[in-house]
Amino acid sequence: MYTVCLTQAGLRFFNEISGGEGMFGVTKPIQVAKQKFDLRLRVIAIDGITTAPTEFGAGAKMAVYRWNYDLSRAPGEMRALFSDEAETQGRAIFLLYDDGWRFERIIE
Repeated sequence: MYTVCLTQAGLRFFNEISGGEGMFGVTKPIQVAKQKFDLRLRVIAIDGITTAPTEFGAGAKMAVYRWNYDLSRAPGEMRALFSDEAETQGRAIFLLYDDGWRFERIIE
């Protein structure tokens, strides 16, 4: 178990994106979480598969997909804070081996 704290830099960041001092009534560093959890990406949809740019090698394919974070194991406060998070588009490279396709890397 570990503790995540909102630092002065974190306070400035959240205040800047929220448009003012004291987002959620917070004006000084506070503890925001006390439990460890897995933060994973969740693929929502595969939008297409195409030939990858040549820099990834002959026969490489690029998958275009939509994802967001899976917050199911996050503390309730964090789920509430990020519940409206929009889907993000990503791209991943797959290579063909003798036993099938393998994930190579995320490029975006």
